[in-house]
Amino acid sequence: MWSVSRAQRELPIVGKIAAGSLRNKLLILLPAALLLSYFNPFAVTPLLMLGGAYLCYEGVEKIYEVIVPHQAHSHEARLEAVALNARTVEEKKIASTIKTDFILSAEIMAITLAAIPESGIFRQAAVLANGAGTGGGYDAQGRLLARHIGKHIPGNPNVIVQNMPGAGSLQATNHLYNVAPKDGTVFGLIQRDMLVAKVMNASGIRFDIEKFNWIGNLASEIGIVVAWHMSPIKTTADLFKAEMIVGGTGPTIDTETAPRLMNALIGTKFRIVSGYQGTTEVLLAMERGEVMGLGDWSLSNIRSRNPQMLQEGKIRLLMQTALKKSPDLPDVPLVLDFAKSPEDRQVMEAFLAQKSVARPVLAPPGIPADRVQALRAAFMATAADPEFIKDAEKSRLEVSPTSGEEVERVIAEITRVPANLAERLKAAISVPSP
Repeated sequence: MWSVSRAQRELPIVGKIAAGSLRNKLLILLPAALLLSYFNPFAVTPLLMLGGAYLCYEGVEKIYEVIVPHQAHSHEARLEAVALNARTVEEKKIASTIKTDFILSAEIMAITLAAIPESGIFRQAAVLANGAGTGGGYDAQGRLLARHIGKHIPGNPNVIVQNMPGAGSLQATNHLYNVAPKDGTVFGLIQRDMLVAKVMNASGIRFDIEKFNWIGNLASEIGIVVAWHMSPIKTTADLFKAEMIVGGTGPTIDTETAPRLMNALIGTKFRIVSGYQGTTEVLLAMERGEVMGLGDWSLSNIRSRNPQMLQEGKIRLLMQTALKKSPDLPDVPLVLDFAKSPEDRQVMEAFLAQKSVARPVLAPPGIPADRVQALRAAFMATAADPEFIKDAEKSRLEVSPTSGEEVERVIAEITRVPANLAERLKAAISVPSP
């Protein structure tokens, strides 16, 4: 009977406290926390300190009351104590409990807000899909970017490199367009030949190059026709007189498209042996005597990854495949100098435009505009980062980053080539029918 009577007295009190606590959380604390975190997150720490100070004061006061009980010091205080009935005491205790719960809940919310990292695109990790195999120039530059860009992205994620070689970045480009999440957590570095894949109407394409979000470009590029020192091809003139067997790394890659273009428009005699996984494999084939050289090898790759071949005279540089010559190679002729007509030159220029954005970084279509802008800003901040620049020099990687807007401009030039020139380009660089 005693326990039932006590429960009947205490349950309404607990109910009133719960109702007051719930009302405070839903109507005051939660909206206030959301507004505070959005409009003035810097106020969280001062409020946390203020609430903590009040709770400390209240705790000290309770302890002091136990050690030194308060006594009424005036006639009015004694009259007030007499006037208080049981219901008034109960209401005061409920109000005091609700107030303490309110302050504690506010503290918990403030602690939670303070523990949440700065709002950002990523919480833990981001993925850089690299459309090339390991060990080559694209892989090296992709890993260089991954080491530094994370600290410039809101949220400071770790950036994980995922190599996705296959068909000259076709697999990676298709993945980014059709499979990768469209929230900014995945972006990629693809081989430049994907920029002209649409013009080629290459098989297996499942993307529209113009719909990607272009983040930036790590470097421009100059291609070089290279002959192994043991091959019979010794001069540029020999390219027009005798067959040169070159290694190819994919039907849409410039190790194959550039030799086909030169055969069609300026009369060289390249024979392409396709099927090599990357430039590293072609170099091994050169040393074994399987092929005589490469129809288009990045000058930056030669200088940074294989400088000993130049120093030891193991390769001959015969022609530059680019819009402009490298200032360091004034005596190596430019492919455009061999154009037989103004139209042929225009066709070659349309193909070579991709080399001005030779290391394009892109993100899937459909990403919110603010996240695209955040990635672009992070890319350009990385390009100016002294640690990034020092790392590039230490790794012997040539970088000359340009903005996503510049990549967009080049893409527009490539995709808006007049139809007659586009057809000629397609015919020149496409794989001949068997």
